[in-house]
This record gives sequence, C-alpha cells and structure tokens, in this order.
Amino acid sequence: MNSTRSSNWRRLAPMGLLLMFVLALTGCSFNRDYRKALVQPVVPGSIEGAWTGTWLSGKNGHNGELRGIITRLEGNTYETRFKARFWKIFTYT
Repeated sequence: MNSTRSSNWRRLAPMGLLLMFVLALTGCSFNRDYRKALVQPVVPGSIEGAWTGTWLSGKNGHNGELRGIITRLEGNTYETRFKARFWKIFTYT
C-alpha cells in the first residue's frame, strides 16, 4: 500500500467508526421508544401506539419483520417511525 492510501485510510477510519456509532444509537432509540409505546394504554378508536407486522417486496418477494410507532402530533397529523428487518439480521429504521 502506498503512503497516500495509508494516509487517507487513517484519516477516514475514525469518521467511519463515528458513523457506525451514530447509526447504532438511532436503532437503540427506536427500540427504547417502541418498548415505551408497548406499555402505554390503548385509546379505543385511535391508531396511536406500537404496531407489529411484516413487510413484503412486490418486486422480489423479500420479506421480514416490521415494527412501527404512531404518535399523534396535533389534529389529524401523526408521526410514524418504522424499523424493518431483512435477511433476519439486518435492520433499517
């Protein structure tokens, strides 16, 4: 390996580790919020709360677990966050 490549690698490696750390924290945040939503009382007729299901790709048939949290912001405005699992090991939030 030449010295330019080695220098670039040493400079970029910490940034890559930081990015991986931030992505891991994002997933942890969803898991924490999902557990909190699971224990909240369900309001009859409301769509708010923790949801669990599956997703299916119409293009290639891939599928996996899908969890969601629906939170009412105001009026008829809601925020929805999802976490999907694919190949049983990868997740996307």
